[in-house]
Formats: sequence, C-alpha cells, structure tokens
Amino acid sequence: MLDFPTSTVIHRALPKTSLFASFSDRFTPKQRRHFDQNVSRMTLVNELSSRTLRLPATVDISCVYVLHIAVKSLRIDKNNLRLLPQLTGQYLLMHLECDAHHKLAILYNKLYETDWTDPEHLTAPIHGLDLAQVYQNFVRTILSRCTQSPHIKV
Repeated sequence: MLDFPTSTVIHRALPKTSLFASFSDRFTPKQRRHFDQNVSRMTLVNELSSRTLRLPATVDISCVYVLHIAVKSLRIDKNNLRLLPQLTGQYLLMHLECDAHHKLAILYNKLYETDWTDPEHLTAPIHGLDLAQVYQNFVRTILSRCTQSPHIKV
C-alpha cells in the first residue's frame, strides 16, 4: 500500500456534492449522473508539500495531493479521472479502489494508470529533491507498471 510519512496524512473527505456545486458550470446534469455512477466517494488522504515533507516547492508544483477514489466498477470512465485534476487545478496522485482491487492514476499531459492489483503491490515511493521531481517520479512509477508503457520523456 501507499506508505507515506504520517506528517502528510490529512484524511479529508471530498464530497461529490461539493465538487458539483463548486464547478456547476463544468457539469451538465448528464455528466453529473455519469460521474455519480462511476464514483462512490473521494477522500484527500495525503498532502505532499514543503511543510509536510521538508522538500522545496517549485515554481510549478507547490503541493501534490493523494486522492483516494472508491469506484463502483473496475471499468471507470477515464474522462471522470481526467476531470478531477483539471477542475481542481491541483497535482493529484489518484489511488483508485474497487472491492479488493487497487490502481494508481496520474495526469501528466494525458492520463496514465497502472493495472488493477492487490493492495500490497501498490507502491509509489517518494523520490526527488523537490516536489516537481517527486511528481515526475510518480509518473515514472505508474508508467513502469502499465501493461503497455508509452515512451515519453518525463
């Protein structure tokens, strides 16, 4: 499982109703129903920042949040996953869970995700000298665990 320092734990619920209310101009009723059909609940579980990790922020990245998303099916719509970082404007490492299956997803120009796995095989080590490097290494970790890893330079 993701084993981040306790200093990063925030465990803050992110209600779908709040998301819909905050970004009502970005959700049509059909999109809202579709999102609701895919996602059970969301929780911000970790904040990786200069305050919590003692790593310097960069011009681009001052914080990376780990968002736990309980999904209703193993076949989640990728558009719903792409939408979350775009709406919030935050750098997100998304940890998806469905029954006993887990996967990681991250948006870096496009959406990348691991295959579904058991929770004990789900890891994302924090490596880097600043938060941008940490985020880039999350991307590398996820790319290395994709069935068909696209070749991009991170």
